[in-house]
Amino acid sequence: RRCFDACVPVMFTLAAHEVAISSAPSPYFALLPRNSYITLRAARLRDHFATAVTAAPGGAELWFDYDGVPLKWHYPVGVLYDLYAPGDALPWTVTVHFHGFPAAKLLRCPD
Repeated sequence: RRCFDACVPVMFTLAAHEVAISSAPSPYFALLPRNSYITLRAARLRDHFATAVTAAPGGAELWFDYDGVPLKWHYPVGVLYDLYAPGDALPWTVTVHFHGFPAAKLLRCPD
């Protein structure tokens, strides 16, 4: 039960090279269940970063990375955290991208 009730605190930041305003937007903080999927926050992240992105975020393909490693959207949050950031300080910092989808490394996520 403790495993299924556990959560990972995540800080989502917009990729620095995609910021189209004078200063970086504030990060988006979320407490994600370990058995949840990172893409379930996509709509809220689009809304949060919409005014700071160079192109219309509605038409862009959203993807995530941690430390330069693209995160597979079809893996649960807990698995991603355990694979890429075990023991790192919390919150887990994940970078949000609206451009440059790495098609060779990730499956496309249907909306």
